[in-house]
Amino acid sequence: KGTDEEKALRSQKIQDGYKKAIATPVETAKACLEVLELALPVSTKGNPNSITDVGVGAQMAATGLDGAIFNIRINLGSIKDGSFVEEMNKEIEILNDRKIELLDIILKNVDQQL
Repeated sequence: KGTDEEKALRSQKIQDGYKKAIATPVETAKACLEVLELALPVSTKGNPNSITDVGVGAQMAATGLDGAIFNIRINLGSIKDGSFVEEMNKEIEILNDRKIELLDIILKNVDQQL
């Protein structure tokens, strides 16, 4: 931390660490969205006796996605790379919009079978 070069390198390493910290919650958010995508056909073609399991599972996947987005957003606040932050915010928006769309359809399908 003594020279300007050392300070710059340290700062860059910290920024790299924030970006790495985002990688896992991004993967988690995508996996949760995949669960919702898989739950959609089950909500119409699955066993009617376990339809509530589909609804609960979809809500859990949606909550997992929300939690992942929280973790992404907290780290984005510390990242100085504006284009990276903008890209991640767009990705978050796409994931969240699709989550809302799928969860709404799935829960309507579940409700219709109750």
